[in-house]
Amino acid sequence: MRNTILKYVSSVRETKKWKTREEPNLGTKQLRIDVPMSPAAARQVRVKQQDVNKAITDFIVEGIHPLSTVEEPAYVSLLSTLNPSISGMSRPKLIRLLTNDNALLKTNLKAKLEELDYVCLTADI
Repeated sequence: MRNTILKYVSSVRETKKWKTREEPNLGTKQLRIDVPMSPAAARQVRVKQQDVNKAITDFIVEGIHPLSTVEEPAYVSLLSTLNPSISGMSRPKLIRLLTNDNALLKTNLKAKLEELDYVCLTADI
């Protein structure tokens, strides 16, 4: 049975013209960055401290990381390596930012709920 199937497949391939898609020749070497980012090049990239703070708080909240992460030496080193012109934050500052974000979220949620006529909530205990 297997031989019959193989013969059929090979005969179909011979009788039909198979369209093959030409793949671009990308080579076998991995692409690399030729110029590493120097401190001078890092200063040319303008990143606002406010954007860095937002990214850090998103990282901590979405990853459920402990707040002490922002004070770990390896994390501080990572930030300064990526862009020496920006600074990390302390744990108290992170707590202050998270508290402000939480208050803003509550305010927005209350405003949206006030627009509704009915709300259905469930809770599993």
